[in-house]
Amino acid sequence: RDCILPDVRNVQQCPGPDKISEECNEDPCPSLTEWSDWSECSLTCGGGTRSKRRECVYPRNSVKNDCLERLEISESCNQQVCPAFTEWTDWTECTKTCGGGVRKKVRECVLPKSVGGCLGDSEYEEACNEQSCPVWTDWTEWTECTKSCDGGTQRRERKCVLPNEKSALFCPGPDNEERKCNLNRCPTWTSWTEWTPCTKTCNSGMKTKLRECIIPKYGNQSLCEGESLRNEVCNTEECPSWTEWTDWTPCTKTCGGGSRTKVRECVLPKSGTSETLCVGEKEATEECNLDTCPDWTDWTEWTPCTETCGGGNKKRTRECITQRNGDSRCEGEREEVATCNEENCPAFSSWSEWTPCSKSCGGGVRDRERECQVDGEPVCTCQCFGPIQEFESCSQDQCPEWSEWNRWSSCSVTCGEGTQTRVRACAGVGECPGEEREERECKERSCPTWSPWGDWSSCSASCGKGVRDRVRKCGSSARYLDS
Repeated sequence: RDCILPDVRNVQQCPGPDKISEECNEDPCPSLTEWSDWSECSLTCGGGTRSKRRECVYPRNSVKNDCLERLEISESCNQQVCPAFTEWTDWTECTKTCGGGVRKKVRECVLPKSVGGCLGDSEYEEACNEQSCPVWTDWTEWTECTKSCDGGTQRRERKCVLPNEKSALFCPGPDNEERKCNLNRCPTWTSWTEWTPCTKTCNSGMKTKLRECIIPKYGNQSLCEGESLRNEVCNTEECPSWTEWTDWTPCTKTCGGGSRTKVRECVLPKSGTSETLCVGEKEATEECNLDTCPDWTDWTEWTPCTETCGGGNKKRTRECITQRNGDSRCEGEREEVATCNEENCPAFSSWSEWTPCSKSCGGGVRDRERECQVDGEPVCTCQCFGPIQEFESCSQDQCPEWSEWNRWSSCSVTCGEGTQTRVRACAGVGECPGEEREERECKERSCPTWSPWGDWSSCSASCGKGVRDRVRKCGSSARYLDS
């Protein structure tokens, strides 16, 4: 402010300062973060853009104020020419006319130098002609041959079943077949042979004559009409006759080959005079009981013992060689059983106590052992079946672990030296090592302090009650008017 003085000499000037200062805009200025990395290019080829950003960070409790700088910049990238596909070719012919086929079309990737492949498929397939195909029914059975010999014919048929009445497709191949059959020549009889000698010299025998049916290879004699054999009675006069054979005598041996006999007598007719008229022998002998006499084979080897210890059984066998369907039996037993491996079996001892867990928390392992014993004495583990050591997990509870520290609290004073604190939490079972609270010194800025008073100024008046003053400064940045 200005002091306006009356136009009079020796008039005292206006009391008080002509300028007053006070602090303003005390909030810290905003600051810029570092630039971020470049973003991904918007295109892989053909010219794209990328950008990077930074942020304007405002202090806590401050009034928002722009940093007055650019927060985002961009630039071009991936300027190289992009690879491109040619146009698709026409579809190929379908691989099937019906029943579901495949057709495809292709295209080529036109690549500039130093560029990778095109994005997308170079070949495309799709189903085609999916309508059902017409199908043949099964062939019918062959008809009966038109001739039994000298060549005839047979036929069989099938039908084409269409998927629908309007289908333009048809089954490939003929709907009937014909083949030749019975190509063998028809059989013919040879002339009859002479009569065979009569089967008996008397008392009505039989004589026979034959003829053959001449047929082609693989033919059947039954195809000739008529008989291939003709019989006739002969020598009908009465003969001397044998009585019935007696029963066989007992065999001279029960095995190993013996003999037995039977007899008959010749009964002459009234007109006969000699026994010699009977044809044949009055006594017959034959071998009997030809089978080898029963006898044991050698014993087989002993079978493996049923137990490896503690007492088991083993056995061996032998076979009786006897005549087929014979009643004889070998003396003695066919099977022999004996005890074996009677010594006591090895067995595991009881499990030992579990060892302490390898960890107190977070998942550890403990084990226990046992040994293989016979009668209380340790033996080779190989003689017992099963593990000698067992493991199991233990102390599965989560170990105590500190969480991340919280952010530091605000300083306890706004100027001068104060303190900040931060805390963390202990998760899991048990106590975490260390403190859950941490403290540190802080000082955002020094507190303002008064400087010593300056000297008194000269009195404003030499008489009549004047004024004098003295000043002091608050901090190094305080400004005061001159007196």
